[in-house]
Amino acid sequence: MKYRKMLPDSSLNVVVVVSLGRRWTIGILGLLATLALLPWSSASAAPLATVGAYYFEGWYNDPSHPEYVAAFANANLRTNFPDRRPIWAPAATWRGDTVAAMEQQINLAADHGVSFFTFDWYWRGSAAATLGDGINSGLKNFLLAPNRNRMKFSIDVINVSPSGIPAGEWNAAVNALMPYLGDSSYLRVGGKPMLTIFDPTDANIPYNYIQSTAAAQGLGGVSLASDNRGATGQFKNVTLYAAIPGYRDPNASFPVRMPYKNLAYYMDGIAPSSDHWTTGAWNTQTAGIVPGQQSFIPTVMAGFDERPWTNPSPPGTPPQSWYFNDPSFIVGSENWGRTPANFGAHLQNAINWINANPDKATAEKLIMIYAWNEFGEGGYIAPTVGDPNGEYLDVIRSVLQVPEPVYFWAPSGSAQGGSGTWGSTIQWQNGVDNYVAWANGNEAHFTT
Repeated sequence: MKYRKMLPDSSLNVVVVVSLGRRWTIGILGLLATLALLPWSSASAAPLATVGAYYFEGWYNDPSHPEYVAAFANANLRTNFPDRRPIWAPAATWRGDTVAAMEQQINLAADHGVSFFTFDWYWRGSAAATLGDGINSGLKNFLLAPNRNRMKFSIDVINVSPSGIPAGEWNAAVNALMPYLGDSSYLRVGGKPMLTIFDPTDANIPYNYIQSTAAAQGLGGVSLASDNRGATGQFKNVTLYAAIPGYRDPNASFPVRMPYKNLAYYMDGIAPSSDHWTTGAWNTQTAGIVPGQQSFIPTVMAGFDERPWTNPSPPGTPPQSWYFNDPSFIVGSENWGRTPANFGAHLQNAINWINANPDKATAEKLIMIYAWNEFGEGGYIAPTVGDPNGEYLDVIRSVLQVPEPVYFWAPSGSAQGGSGTWGSTIQWQNGVDNYVAWANGNEAHFTT
């Protein structure tokens, strides 16, 4: 698809797009001197939660060679799991490392209640090398996107092998992070920028240097978050990047087809049946939290299935991926599989947990989703070939009770208007042009 901005034009017919459920109703309003693309705004209640999603930019390659396949889109993923390809990525390459692709993702996320992306950040020995590495291009493209003000962002420092940070390089890494933490769009928790560190057991983390450097930058310090076990008192916030059950039957064949509801249950502790075997990671992880000293950010799992990245195992040994979720897993008369409805129930449980444990949750009611685009590991909510209409995003909007936006826009040549479902192509009655409106408070995009 080709995207372009719509510029003011005094001759344009102005069309109103009104959202009714997942339908658009469109009609002519008349002529205006300038183009307007403005959402109807009204006073709204405080959000039920502030939802973010982990963002992994493994879908890059040499920008001078757009024909190269994305770095982490191996042949197994592309051939055997084609339904995971995101809707903005070419079928031949699975690439998404462009500002245009990021702009589209920001619109999709913001329109459905996802408030921020938390970008996986990999240190590469120097600030220049880190900025130039494609694995960090998602963050780079976010900051270049013209609609970046529609969301917040934060950073998750991936300090584990093979991307660990040597002791002698931590201060340089902190210095490289500071401009991001000072950005006006950076996520703040408790009034301070929240920096997540994947492995809190890293003995080389320079806590004092992080705080003193942030203070010197006028940031008031940093609200550190850990997304793994072992968080010390240096971390104001504790969360999890992802979690799957560790138990496995040594006599079982692998990989094990596991119902998604069991994966959600492992996190939230809400048993889908009377067979109770866990209290849930949200509860076990908060057992030692002292209210007022630390807060917990519940993680909602969008699924797990890393079979595309599983290395072949010797005969008789289990592969790296023990579990995977299918869309269908019938238990009795219920589907316990990975579906938008079951994911939505898991998200609702996170909101319920926050409401039941306000002294343990953040004041901002933060919730993390694993993940926006972990296509290789099977945790993703971004629209894909298998979910072209964004049903996982729709259920987020429904659970968070986010109203669908109402936009005024004026495509050139529109004479009568038409109607269509979200994300569909509208055929205008002049029979010439097709248009797709992506919700964006500043500009309109359409296909030709």
